[in-house]
Amino acid sequence: MPRKIEVIQKSEVFDDYDGKRLDSATEPQRYQFNGRTFDLYLSPDNRATVDAFIADLLEGADEVKGTRATAAAPSRASGLDEAEKSHRIAAYNRATGESRRRYTAAVDQWWSANGE
Repeated sequence: MPRKIEVIQKSEVFDDYDGKRLDSATEPQRYQFNGRTFDLYLSPDNRATVDAFIADLLEGADEVKGTRATAAAPSRASGLDEAEKSHRIAAYNRATGESRRRYTAAVDQWWSANGE
């Protein structure tokens, strides 16, 4: 009788602040900057560090009410299709031994310096 084998692929999650491995169940934290929204994977300590930095930075800032966020200038990655992003992530992972799933600034910086 044929048996069905199910392969479960476990992905690794890395902290976007310090690059350390996180528990695979870590949920991303959502931040907005320059009219764009970002999901960052952060440890509890690094989330506190990022939040404290942003709070300190904004404490003396003038809040502007009644305005809508505007789109930021396009990043270098914005013109890339998903296949190219996947190619660059795979090259980054092979070179660094990491297992990133998203096209991050670290991948973009590595590609700029080492791209094929």
